Amino acid sequence: SALGAEAVLFQSNCNLLRAMGADIEVGADKEWLGLVRTWEARVVWSPSWASCNADVAAKLSRKAGSVKISQRSTLVLDGPEIVVESLTLDGALIIKAVPGAKVVVRASVSNDGGQLLALPADHPDEIERMRGFRIDLTGAQQHNFSQPGNFVVG
Repeated sequence: SALGAEAVLFQSNCNLLRAMGADIEVGADKEWLGLVRTWEARVVWSPSWASCNADVAAKLSRKAGSVKISQRSTLVLDGPEIVVESLTLDGALIIKAVPGAKVVVRASVSNDGGQLLALPADHPDEIERMRGFRIDLTGAQQHNFSQPGNFVVG
């Protein structure tokens, strides 16, 4: 199911970050559409940020304790030159950057963004209906770097 595939993607990404030294809170079992899945933090990145494990290793601090993410969090990284030096995340953080925008993340983020909202079986949007949920990004910290340059999120 789409729901199961997405849960596995989140789990895989969290496990990769853990292998690189990130401290990510253990996932929790939740029931959606009658299926019980282990829900990790919603951590996703575009292929421009990382397309293999070596890319992740090059863009994520491996210093112990420098990256901490709670289970309820959502993290989106979309851009080829985003480097996460330090991050404590309890909520939602979305960073998008065009090529040439060099972004260094040194942030502590806490907000109400990233809540999972269950959807009814008759929800009008077919893709969201297949997922069985949507992520409410109201309150998320969002950064969109649309011009080249040097930037710090923190």
